[in-house]
Amino acid sequence: MVIAQTMALPFWFRTYIFIDKLIAKLGVFLVAAAQVAQISRGIHRSTGAFHGRVVRGKDRKKTNYRG
Repeated sequence: MVIAQTMALPFWFRTYIFIDKLIAKLGVFLVAAAQVAQISRGIHRSTGAFHGRVVRGKDRKKTNYRG
């Protein structure tokens, strides 16, 4: 049993590492995309690209919106 388990271990271990790396890459990509979106939204907001549109909800307090 022990020999069989050690024989089977590398394959599963390799696939696990591969999947883990894949998930890590996706996670990093998603986080980066979210940060870029937030930054771009902030830039648009500060440069007045909203064209005087009222921002609804919680975001209204965060913006330095001048009417």
